[in-house]
Amino acid sequence: MGEVDIKDITEQQFLAFEGVRNYGRWNMFDPMAKVASGLDNDTYFGVILHYNELKEKYKDNLDTVWKGTKKVMKKHKKKEK
Repeated sequence: MGEVDIKDITEQQFLAFEGVRNYGRWNMFDPMAKVASGLDNDTYFGVILHYNELKEKYKDNLDTVWKGTKKVMKKHKKKEK
């Protein structure tokens, strides 16, 4: 597993992570949370490692998270069946 630098994590990737986190179904270290986010392993754990910096960087866009959460969860429910 390679470490992902904060500059390599896009807003869309952070918001995918944040949508799953806000949904609140899983602990963010649960493998199903990673699956629901749609992120690869390195990016997912890069977001965890740099979470505070990313939250500050994208704070103006966090209101879009709930819009994306519904999309993420529909995708996950299909995989869960």
